Amino acid sequence: MTEDSQGAQIAINGFIGSILIVVGSITYVLWAVLPDDVLHRLHLTYYPDRYWAVAIPAILVMFLFHYFTTSWLLVLVTTHPLTDGRCITDVDSKPDKEIEVGALADSSSSVPPWVDIPVSVASHLLFEPWNEKVRYNAPGPTEMMNGENGRRGRFV
Repeated sequence: MTEDSQGAQIAINGFIGSILIVVGSITYVLWAVLPDDVLHRLHLTYYPDRYWAVAIPAILVMFLFHYFTTSWLLVLVTTHPLTDGRCITDVDSKPDKEIEVGALADSSSSVPPWVDIPVSVASHLLFEPWNEKVRYNAPGPTEMMNGENGRRGRFV
């Protein structure tokens, strides 16, 4: 099969699936709402008891509640504490010998390699410029009248 015929087959399967879902939903609602004598006149006597019209959605809601609660609790149990080193890196990390990120990177390759950025490099890029003491000189009265330069002030 070529890719075009596979794409057409996927579209056909999706269309048929959507039609079956609509027909099944309409059948379910009609079975749940119509009285028994109407269903018997249509010779539909093999449907299950009406109890299941309420029980099936209730069971599904309980199942979904149980699933999401269990998933959330499993995430809480399997998550490492914030003081654990495994929150920063793990055994599957792929460190590079020389990491160059953003402005530090060489522009010879258009796509950087798939590696983990060490915490030291991320901290350097994020917080190192803030370690320098930056003084702000407030503009004097004559500089404030000069317009743009007076509004921005000066960094030394």
